[in-house]
Formats: sequence, C-alpha cells, structure tokens
Amino acid sequence: MTRRLEVGLAGCGRLGREVMLPLLARRPGVRVAVVADPDPTARAAARAAVPLADVVADWREAVTRPGLDAVIVTLPTPLHAEAAIAAITRGAAVYLEKPLAATLDEGSAILKAWRTTQNAGPVAIGFNNRFHPHVSALKAAIGDGRIGTPRLVRATFTLARHPDGTWREPSRPGGGVLLELASHHADLARFLVDSEFVEVSATRVPGQGGEMIVASGALATGVAFSGTWGSGTVDDHVIEVIGSGGALRVSRYEDLAIVHRHPPVPRRLARMARALPTAGALRLEWARLRSPWNDPSYEAALDAFFSAVGAGTPASPGLEDGWQSLRVIAAIAESAATGRRVTLEQEPRLDDAHA
Repeated sequence: MTRRLEVGLAGCGRLGREVMLPLLARRPGVRVAVVADPDPTARAAARAAVPLADVVADWREAVTRPGLDAVIVTLPTPLHAEAAIAAITRGAAVYLEKPLAATLDEGSAILKAWRTTQNAGPVAIGFNNRFHPHVSALKAAIGDGRIGTPRLVRATFTLARHPDGTWREPSRPGGGVLLELASHHADLARFLVDSEFVEVSATRVPGQGGEMIVASGALATGVAFSGTWGSGTVDDHVIEVIGSGGALRVSRYEDLAIVHRHPPVPRRLARMARALPTAGALRLEWARLRSPWNDPSYEAALDAFFSAVGAGTPASPGLEDGWQSLRVIAAIAESAATGRRVTLEQEPRLDDAHA
C-alpha cells in the first residue's frame, strides 16, 4: 500500500482557501497535515475544509514541521523567498505560487538554497496557465506547424478592480500587475515558442483607478512579443501566436476552443466555425464547471507536481522557469522606469543534478 503524502499549506487567502484546499482535500494519496494563515477567518475556513488538519497562525509551522513530504506556498509574494528556502533546506518538495519571488536578489537566494541542499526535493512554480486545455492545444498546434514559423506572441491580461485588488497596485506587497499578471505571459511566451527573451521595452500608462503596462520584446529565435497588463479595467485574457502561415488565438474568458486563422479561409466562414461548439469544447466547459474558479488548470498543475514528487523527478514548470520569468519582469520594470530598452544577457540553464 502506497503511503499518503503529508502536505502543509502555507497561506490560506483566496487562492489557498478557494482553490488549493478543495483540490487537496479531494486528492487521493494526500493528507493535509497543517494549514497556516494569520487571519482568523481564513483559519476558520481551513478548519471547515480539512477538519483533521492542524490549523495555525504562523506560516513557518506549515513549512518546517517534521514529516512533511510537500509544502504548498500561497503566501504573499514578499514571503515567497523565506518560505521556499525554509521548505527546501529541510528536504520537502515545494509548490511555490508564482512569481518565484518579489526581487531578483530573493529569487537568487532561492536558487542558491536549492543548489546547495543535498537531496533537495522537486520545486514547482505555480504557472498554472501552462496546464489550461487551451494553452496545451495551442502548444501542440504550434508544434504541428499549423501556423508555420512563429513570428509574434501577443498577450493581454487585464482585470477589473475586485474587493481584494490592492495587491495589484505597484506600491503594494503583491508588486502590481507585472509580478501578478505579466509573470504568466513572460513564462507562456518562452514556453510556447521554446526560446528565451533577449530584450524588452515598456511603458507605464498613467491613469485613474488602476495600473497599465504596455511592453514589447524579442526572443532569441527572432520571435517578437507584445504584451499589455492592467487593473481597474475589464476582465480580459487573450494569447495569440502569429506565424508565417496563420495565427492561433485563445481568449480564456470567451472562447470554447483555440481559434485558428489562416489566409485561405474567408473571415465569414471562420466566424461560423467558431460559433459551432465541438465535443472538445463541451468537455472543457464541463471541466470548468467542476473546477475551482472555473479553471481546470490549477488541478492539472497540482497533478503534475505530485507526479514529480512521486517519481522523484524535476518538476515542470520549475525553478528555471520561475527565474527566467522573474528576469523578464525585472527588465520590463526597469524599462518602464527609465524609458530605455533593456537587454537580457543569456544565462546557462540550471543544473537539475545536485552534487
């Protein structure tokens, strides 16, 4: 009989409470041993969701408790480094919600802890968007050559102001839309076209009631990038890859499937085809209805993490992906502050082996 994995959850805010706890509670082979959050309301919700778990106020108890096999970190971004290092150095596998850290220095400290800890466990970064069925289909279609050679990745992620939206302001602990929204697209662009960013430029657009960043860039393979991220506007999330022979588009809030546009097909026929639901689209809609926040990618990301834990293999997306995304975000922030285009020096990839 396979032993259950003992798991700690550090942070029980909206993501921890409404997504992670329900998924962990129903996952076979996993027992939530401890949940930590300083907020009494969050702790009460945790007790209701996992009544057999210890529920505590100090997050350190959820990452350093002896006997834990894995730690899920959904703390505010400024606490990521301290929590991840504490879990890594005691040998636990770690699922760290994106971004990797609040600053490059903190990200470097996490990498150093992982590299210097003998027999460190897998570390996954919570880029759940990679696991969304739309993105999986988009990646496969690009690989199959459906649009020829990729030339441009275009991305938009904007959000309306929600009651808990203060973290989206750049002066708040969450770091604004760059760390919280753009970090997803910095990862997705490099994931979709298998390349790293080499330069970026960006502008912060002044306005009332929210933040807006517009950026452009280039990846090493010659693919261009264009991104827009904002808060205090409308909920919109679109990813499009344009190639030498067509384009593929995903609107995660609107489309039931990826949209394929290519020159021989008249626009009217393409619109008609998009209006007809397919079996795959209906399956996705059913999966959405059954998933926390109507998004099946969170469960798929946790599945991949626990598979890596069980197999003792590196997690993906992992520390390399978190680090590369953080570097891009730091470069975009620098460009937006200085008005200058920023070049990213290419770095050797992380070594998956531990000496």
